[in-house]
Formats: sequence, C-alpha cells, structure tokens
Amino acid sequence: MLCKGMASSTETTWSGEITETDFRSNHITSAGVKWLDHIPLQILQQIKHLDLGANEVDTLINFSGVIPKLTSLEELYLYSNPIGEGGAVEVLKCLHHYKTPLKTLDLQDTGVGEEDSVALIQLIGNNTLETLGISGDLLPFIVKCPLPNSTLQTLYMSASSLSEEAAMCLASLLQQSALQFRELGISECGVTSEGAVQLARALTNNHWLTTLHMWRNSIGAEGATAMGKMLEENRTLQELDLRGDQSLGEGVDVLISSLQ
Repeated sequence: MLCKGMASSTETTWSGEITETDFRSNHITSAGVKWLDHIPLQILQQIKHLDLGANEVDTLINFSGVIPKLTSLEELYLYSNPIGEGGAVEVLKCLHHYKTPLKTLDLQDTGVGEEDSVALIQLIGNNTLETLGISGDLLPFIVKCPLPNSTLQTLYMSASSLSEEAAMCLASLLQQSALQFRELGISECGVTSEGAVQLARALTNNHWLTTLHMWRNSIGAEGATAMGKMLEENRTLQELDLRGDQSLGEGVDVLISSLQ
C-alpha cells in the first residue's frame, strides 16, 4: 500500500505487490499529480484503489495520461478537490475509452458540472460502475442526458447542496428503470420538506431501492409524514436513516405508525 506522504518522496524503492494507494489530504496540486507518471508501469498496473481526495487538484489534465496504465483500477476517489466545471471531462473520457474496470468513482464536492455530464453518462454505461459520488448540482444535467442501462447500484451526495430542483431530478431518476439504485445517500444535503415529498412520491412505486440515508436534513413534519405514508406502500425499502433531523415534529407519529 502507498500512503500519504509518499508523493513528496524522491528516493522510493518499489517492491512487492501494491494494489491500494492513499494520497488523501496530502496537499497535492495539479502539478503534483504528474508524480504518478513516475511510478513504474508494473506498479501502476497493479493498483485497484486510488484515493486523491481532499487535496488541491484544480485540473485533471496531468492525470488523464496516467489512466491507460491503470489497467486494474476499480476505485477512484477525487472528492473535495477544486476541479471545477469541465475539469473532469478528459479523465472521464479516458476511463470510458480504455475500459478501466472501475466500480467506484467519487466526485463529491469537486464543482464538476454540465460540461462533465455527457462524459459521465458514457462512463456509467460502461457496465462496471457500481458506486458513484457526485454533487447534487450535477443532477439536473444528468437527467437531461439519455441514460444507459448500467450496473450502478449506489449513489452518494453526502454533504452536498441538494436544491428543490435537484431533489425533483433525483425523484425522476428513481422512477427510471435504466438506473436501478439499491442504495442512496443524501445526508447533510439540506433536503427540505418539498424535496422529501418529491422523493417519497418517487419511492412509493420504486421496486429497487433498499437503503436510504437522509440524516441531518430538515424535512419537517410534512416531509416526515410523506415518508411515513410512502413506507405504507413501499415493499422494497429496508433501511431509512433520518438521524439528526430535529424538524420532524408530528411527522414522527406517522413514521412510527407506518412501521407498525
């Protein structure tokens, strides 16, 4: 395993098998990503888990050239980097073109937006991606694209900003058979009562989702009531997490009643 701090090393001896690399919170810049290209090819071809989260990478141009060598990559974490609009396009295209066996991709809190959405949809259609982390701001653009049949099962937007428009787009996604999510995480996303009502409507007839994490939002009594009524109809959802929401009010009674 390669750990954080290694990126600044100039006298590294490579030996054995390395499948997991962790460079999170290591103050790596876009220029620093070039260091990956100096890792011997036989090492790059072994890597299955690569974590570059919570750094200072504002463009992925230097990283896209490394992707053809990452022939075993299954998990890529780029969360909490200031990548910005269009900053992930080349990497997403490369991941799709070279058929990397990617199962997990985390782009939460990166600022990627509309310019990246088409490339992201193409990657989702690779039929290997199972877990995706994105910002809620990206949802309206994804909904506009034709969605492929895929293996995507888990969608996370934790600590994102989920506007009412984004919540409506998410509700739309939950009703589309092309993406049959099993797990959804929208914790600390500022989901309001209206957003919860939209989601509850979508989940009433959803036959795939089994886990919904919604802790530390403010869905209010109206949202809690809608969720409770949804549970009376939904026969698939097994776990609903509303911890830390102090706004549920009388909606708690409906939730408890639905469970009984």
